[in-house]
Amino acid sequence: LFSIVESLFFFDHLPLNYFLITNGSIYYGGLIFGFIAGWLLCKFYKLSFLKLFDTISPPLMLSYAIGRLGCHLSGDGDWGVINPLPKPSWWFLPKSFWSFGYPHNVINYGIPIENYNGLYSHLLMPSVIPISLYEFFIAILFSIILFLLSKKFDKIESKMFSLFLIFMSFERFIIEFVRVNPKYSILGLYFSQAQFISILLFFIAIFNLFRLRKQIR
Repeated sequence: LFSIVESLFFFDHLPLNYFLITNGSIYYGGLIFGFIAGWLLCKFYKLSFLKLFDTISPPLMLSYAIGRLGCHLSGDGDWGVINPLPKPSWWFLPKSFWSFGYPHNVINYGIPIENYNGLYSHLLMPSVIPISLYEFFIAILFSIILFLLSKKFDKIESKMFSLFLIFMSFERFIIEFVRVNPKYSILGLYFSQAQFISILLFFIAIFNLFRLRKQIR
């Protein structure tokens, strides 16, 4: 739904096969609509809405990491800008962690692979920054931190979810600067859609932590 709303708002039309194509759509759409669905279910079953989202915050970050690894392995278009720089001598990781061509990517983007006639027959040339791989490791680190903090803040409702929003929005805002995504102008600021949402969620989380400051102490 969020992907459709974005397409209707920012683009002239939707392709006729929009509802038939296989894609990951938008992560923030899943988070926002999942948030609404969770709130409705808690109202129906008379459960603590804030407690629910505190509980799922660490595994939610872990699931984001797993999803980004899937993006990297499949080559679904979630990659960074072109990286023309050669791998530096201090870079101890494999070259594919510095720049990657995503051969056999599922969206068949790039140039044809020589002497290959299979389904997914393209690779990127020149290579790009493997952003989704970086996000996987960052999200794994954040999920570990959230798991370690979960017991400490167990009795402070909404604290864990606020930390999740801060980690998620900060990571996404920074990573978007080198991700291939369209930029939009709002109030003279040129950011991607995800960056505008990240700013909003970050300040919501900060405001909530400020509201909870007496309990945290």
